[in-house]
Amino acid sequence: MINNTSKKLILVVDDTPDNILVLGDILRSKYEVKAAPRGEKALQIANADPKPDMILLDIMMPVMDGYEVCRRLKADAATANIPVIFITAKNEVSDEQIGFEVGAVDYITKPVSPPRVLARVATHIELAEKRRNLEELLQKTLVGTISVLTDLLAISNPTVFARASRLRRFMHGITGHLQLPDAWQYDMAAMLSQIGCVGMPKDTLERLVTGAKVTESDRRQYREQFGRSARILNKIPHLKNVAQMLELLKEEYGTQTTIPPVGSTDAVTLGARLLNTVLYYDDHLQKINNTGEAPQEKRPTAHTAIDAEALNALEPPAAKRQKPNPITFSELQLGMVVEENVYTSNGLCILPKGIEVTEVILEHLNKFRNDAGLVEPLIVSAR
Repeated sequence: MINNTSKKLILVVDDTPDNILVLGDILRSKYEVKAAPRGEKALQIANADPKPDMILLDIMMPVMDGYEVCRRLKADAATANIPVIFITAKNEVSDEQIGFEVGAVDYITKPVSPPRVLARVATHIELAEKRRNLEELLQKTLVGTISVLTDLLAISNPTVFARASRLRRFMHGITGHLQLPDAWQYDMAAMLSQIGCVGMPKDTLERLVTGAKVTESDRRQYREQFGRSARILNKIPHLKNVAQMLELLKEEYGTQTTIPPVGSTDAVTLGARLLNTVLYYDDHLQKINNTGEAPQEKRPTAHTAIDAEALNALEPPAAKRQKPNPITFSELQLGMVVEENVYTSNGLCILPKGIEVTEVILEHLNKFRNDAGLVEPLIVSAR
């Protein structure tokens, strides 16, 4: 939670009360000030709400020195972006180097100069504010760009969009089960892995994503689309890792690769292997749906060499599975998953099963509902 008071909140950390008083007197005319006499207390305050906008941190303290406090702040995602300025009597170049290495943004030596303290604090608060604004802008741009791409896929080929939605759900289950850091990039890779399908022949795509018999030429075309997806995503800020996952997947797709233990490989390689796994799993389900095999046979066999933990995440116990429910169109909500094909009143399939409901999908269904009517109830499950 960001501090939204009119004054920015500064946390002063020092084991000497006089030093806290001096800094408090300097800062209090412009900022709200909190104090901590030791490192453990500083970490507690930094993790509380509202969080400090800046921390002025002494280095030489008992039990936990300032360097260790800073390391812990930067290692925690909740506090990593709080600027830290060391205020200390240690003035050797080596001391400054250590301070910057553990994540401090500046270094002020004692005895402190009030104008210098105020100037440095103001500068770094302004820089932090500009960085936050830029990150918010980039995040909104990224979300908007991804929304456009997925909407394009939903409109151009609902069947492929259905697969992308399934892949993302499968990936989300795996990343949550394995508790992977930065899980968003794996989910994003799964959802955007089908962007390169735009422009491929529809009959080829239908065979590939619905479990029908495919030729080697079909598979080659599908493998190449991962490269096209990578080239598209490589032009979008913050999606370099995602693009590299898809480029690597172009080489791995269709192979039987065991998922490596978490932390034993880089994020790009792990992401490509996870993608290969969810693609294989979806291929397996679609073949079963196409041949009408019994649901209990939907679990891939052991010889696929797919990591057991990931497979358990993909196939949760029956008690945890969401049961499909019949609902009317008016009850349809964003995030629901369509579990059966949706047809118009004259028998046209306008939405294949497996698609997650988005605003574009709602508009798509509403248009056909107004023009030709829908067969209701719709069979859906909660995400």
